[in-house]
Amino acid sequence: MEGYEKTSGVSKIVGGTQEEKDKTAKHFEDLPKEKESAFADVKDILFEREKTSEEVEIIESINAKLPEFIRSYGGEPAPLNLDQFHILDLKQSPISVRLLFKFGIVRFAGGYLPETQAITLAPESFRNSKLAFAHGATHESIHMHSFTSFELKEKSPGQPKDNPVRRRIGFTVNEDQEEKLLFNDINEAITEELTRRFDEQYFSDMPILKDDIELRDTVRKKKPSKTEGEDIIAVSKVNLPSDWLCILEVTLFHEIYSKKVTDFKMLLKDLYEKNKDSFESEEGVFRLFAKSMLKGNMLDVARLYEKTYGKGSFRSLGERTAKITK
Repeated sequence: MEGYEKTSGVSKIVGGTQEEKDKTAKHFEDLPKEKESAFADVKDILFEREKTSEEVEIIESINAKLPEFIRSYGGEPAPLNLDQFHILDLKQSPISVRLLFKFGIVRFAGGYLPETQAITLAPESFRNSKLAFAHGATHESIHMHSFTSFELKEKSPGQPKDNPVRRRIGFTVNEDQEEKLLFNDINEAITEELTRRFDEQYFSDMPILKDDIELRDTVRKKKPSKTEGEDIIAVSKVNLPSDWLCILEVTLFHEIYSKKVTDFKMLLKDLYEKNKDSFESEEGVFRLFAKSMLKGNMLDVARLYEKTYGKGSFRSLGERTAKITK
């Protein structure tokens, strides 16, 4: 797309010949044009629906502002268009699947799929809140704008290296053939903090979110502490069938990533306290992590961490904050 240095959400491809790399890069570039459902592999379980006019307005409003926000933290935004957002329709799924979501056995609000260059969102998880939907769309979009790399491998010995295997997404490092994602908690914490900042900087200028933001501000003011109030990302109104009572259902900020974000902020504070000669504030430490996630260079963070905590400590951090996927 015009105006972007990257031609897709993939920043780097390693392995294989230059011809194989170019062919794979073109593959990722062309994926959004195919408009295939993000749920094609599970088409009998998960279904996609058309976006509502409100969802379209929210996504397009975010897409208009996110590139400049990504650049302000040292990143290179990827081309991202409306067709790359896919909306999950649970109403069409089998009752067994709907019950898994209803009772919280399966928790899914959204996800970024680098292999298909698609972002998926489940509006039912946002409890009819446009603001929560906007938060989820922003979070997943930031994942796509983050540094992403693939390695070309053979599908079988002696075959061309035309099988792209995920290596990095943001601060996350894939290991053991994608069975372990090192630094996953750090990656999610940085992404969630950037999402909160984007909210504060841009959401109030989006007319479609005006009523939701006013409701959130009202609820926040009633909280006993500023910190507790800021943790509320959205408030959804749920009317009972009788229409004689209105229930306020509060969706809390960091609902899934609360401990990850808390631990990450404690780490930022400790790194700053022990390296005040190198940083003017904790913000400088955060920006170092954010740029690493968005741009891909983890060396500066690794050097700072090992200077502070000793040789081998950065690897240990990756293990402690890893996610096991299989």
